[in-house]
Amino acid sequence: MDIEDINTKIKELNKYKKLLEIEMYVDDTKEDIIFKAYLRVESVTRVAKFMNELGYRLGNRKYIANDISDIITNKDTVIEFKEIKLIVCKIFKSHKRGKRVFL
Repeated sequence: MDIEDINTKIKELNKYKKLLEIEMYVDDTKEDIIFKAYLRVESVTRVAKFMNELGYRLGNRKYIANDISDIITNKDTVIEFKEIKLIVCKIFKSHKRGKRVFL
C-alpha cells in the first residue's frame, strides 16, 4: 500500500464519518431510519429490533431481519441521502459474502 492508497482510504473514511454524523429525525421516512440505523450497527437483526422499539410495524406485525434485508436490497427504495444507500448496499453485500467491509 502506498501513500496514494492511504490518502484514498482516508478520504473514503472521512466521507463515511460525515454520513454517520447525519441525525435521525422524527419526520424521516421508515426507509431513511432503516438505512441510517444499518449504517451505524451493520446488522439487520439489530435494525429490526430498533424499528420495533420505536413502534414501527410492517402492516400489523413487527419487523424481522428479512424485512430489513428486503428493504435494503430493493432497488426501488428511495431515501433522502443517496450516498447512505450506496454505502449501506455495499456493506450489506459484503456481509452476505461473509466479509467485513473496510471502505
